[in-house]
Amino acid sequence: MEDIHGMGQEIWSVALWIIKKEVIQPNRSAGDLIYINVLGVHLVIINSEEIADELVEKRSANYNDRPNIEVMNMNGWEVNMGLKHYGNEWRRDRRVLHQRFRREAAYQLHPLELAKSRQLLQNVLRDPKDFEGHFKLYPSAIIFYLLYGHEVQSMEDPLVNLTFETIYLFSGSVFPGTNVINVFPALRHLPKWTPVLKDVHDLCEKNKVMLGRMQSIPFDSVKRHMARDTAVQSWVSELLEKNAAKGEEVVPEAVIKALGASTFAAAMETAKAQKRAQAEIDEVIGNKRLPTFEDRASLPYVEGLFRELFRWHGPAPLGNFSPS
Repeated sequence: MEDIHGMGQEIWSVALWIIKKEVIQPNRSAGDLIYINVLGVHLVIINSEEIADELVEKRSANYNDRPNIEVMNMNGWEVNMGLKHYGNEWRRDRRVLHQRFRREAAYQLHPLELAKSRQLLQNVLRDPKDFEGHFKLYPSAIIFYLLYGHEVQSMEDPLVNLTFETIYLFSGSVFPGTNVINVFPALRHLPKWTPVLKDVHDLCEKNKVMLGRMQSIPFDSVKRHMARDTAVQSWVSELLEKNAAKGEEVVPEAVIKALGASTFAAAMETAKAQKRAQAEIDEVIGNKRLPTFEDRASLPYVEGLFRELFRWHGPAPLGNFSPS
């Protein structure tokens, strides 16, 4: 039997390719808004920065919602803030995240980020062949310590393995077309034992169980350490301390767990451009020390390259389709 997930992805990929080649490119002069119906999905393509700003920014309450992704209601990831519909829950989650990750508070993370970046470079020098492993360990070490006060020493850490596998299953189902139910949502209502759908249901059930463990294991560890007064200061411990101080769940524990998983899901070039960026670093920093955050204003090309990389290929699917 043909792999059901690959089939859904292939259908959607072909549809998007046809849109690009046969609709968008030939009709750029026809207007700034193009409407297309692809396999029952209604798409409005905006080809104007001004119109995008007017609709998506200024009228975001009307046009900047998140789509219904059927599989998210099956695998437990509907708790992910990035996929929630615009409303009270989304605003609550955003408020909690903003308090910790707003620009004004970012400097508090600099010591942790610098320490882990130094550790990354030492690991690369020690074992350059495991380049990919080192760069997987680097963000994991930062996020685990920030969220839970958990020190990650290697990629063999059970929590790291659990998190990567859980997010891998999640990322393979978030986009339209990644499986047949996302392409044809009505199929969700057929019996779970239907041959062509059984694999999807089994995979969703596996992902739901793993997501529950990914949320609960580090969270419960923080609570145990807090009870013993041995907890390392972390974002989760700060939220729990606020709840304890108020005598009520200001931020419900289920929300704290979900925001931890959402943060992880969100946290996870050309030679000429690389050479120019390296040349700027060599000129400004030299070779006697490593860069710090204070050097950022003196590295405009590196800053531009960094922003372009995030624009071109973000670390998580933050630019999903926006329904109205």
